[in-house]
Amino acid sequence: MSSRRSRKTFNPGKTIARYSIMRLVGQGGYGDIYECIDLDNHQFYAMKVENLACKKQGLKRELDVIRHLHSKFFPQFICYGETSKYRYLVMELCGPSFSGLRRILPNHQFSISTVLRVGIEMLKCIEKMHSLGYLHRDIKPSNFLLRASRRHPLALIDYGLSRPYIDPKTHLMIKPRSKPGFVGTTKYASLNAHTGEELGCVDDLYSWFFSLLEMWAGRLPWSVSADKDEVFNAKMRTDIPLFIKDMPSQMTNVYRLIRRMKREDTPNYPLLYSFLLDAMRECGAKWDDPYEWESIDTTELSPVSLIPPAGDKPVIPDNLPPPVMPRLDLNALVEDLPSTTRSTSSRRNHGVTSSRRRHNYV
Repeated sequence: MSSRRSRKTFNPGKTIARYSIMRLVGQGGYGDIYECIDLDNHQFYAMKVENLACKKQGLKRELDVIRHLHSKFFPQFICYGETSKYRYLVMELCGPSFSGLRRILPNHQFSISTVLRVGIEMLKCIEKMHSLGYLHRDIKPSNFLLRASRRHPLALIDYGLSRPYIDPKTHLMIKPRSKPGFVGTTKYASLNAHTGEELGCVDDLYSWFFSLLEMWAGRLPWSVSADKDEVFNAKMRTDIPLFIKDMPSQMTNVYRLIRRMKREDTPNYPLLYSFLLDAMRECGAKWDDPYEWESIDTTELSPVSLIPPAGDKPVIPDNLPPPVMPRLDLNALVEDLPSTTRSTSSRRNHGVTSSRRRHNYV
């Protein structure tokens, strides 16, 4: 992998195919992202560039995924190409990420109103990706970009680690591999990612939940280290309900619902939306509350305007179940246990644990 510091970046005016580089807007592990202009139609786009010598070929992996993501929840795909030295991927130009925005905010925190509404919009992106048969596997604030829209305010990006989990021919879940290894970003990764398990939808949700906690608190309890083992141990020790005690109480139910999930489960997205909307009611948050980026100067941070057009309204999830935690099906849990332990375990309502559940947080 080429180092971000050692990679040579393009100067403004550099031309690749029919696109002229305007400025560098971001850097990833294997490539750089530029604002560019199409010299034919004079439209502005984002261009991700990767050196052909890069062994990982992250752009080709991204291309395989982005061709299947035809939705407003993702940047519009424009084209892919190769020169004698580079691969490039051109897509819709969006605004800054939430990690970029958080860095310029006082105390590096968003309001609870913003966190809850953005949490709903992030979850829409994740739900759509899962419905298309893909896991993202690197959900984090820096992979959600802003648009100047209340209807489709976010775009989920960066599919270099994404992987199909549904077989497109059989429409069944792909059989898990045995210990494929760590994947993701240490700070936001689930415990299952830390122990090298095959990931499922639940692991994207853990990363989503951790992202919301960081946006609200300005940090995560394990942010003091980047070492995977140290972060893993810190996550094991952390009392999440205690950490979020000052958030709306329904956030505890969001966490509890995610904890109950197994790798092969389809998330109960409607109930998650219901919990978040109830949390908004609990703290008095409104959909027309101003967002932080609508009242600060983001000129240097964003290549596009972040002010939505007049009359642009959010799409609020509806027809949802009541925001109530479902009862555990203890009989179903007992069926997962070895037959020799069922008779004793079934009498311990508080002590039954699914043998298929791999890891829980405290």
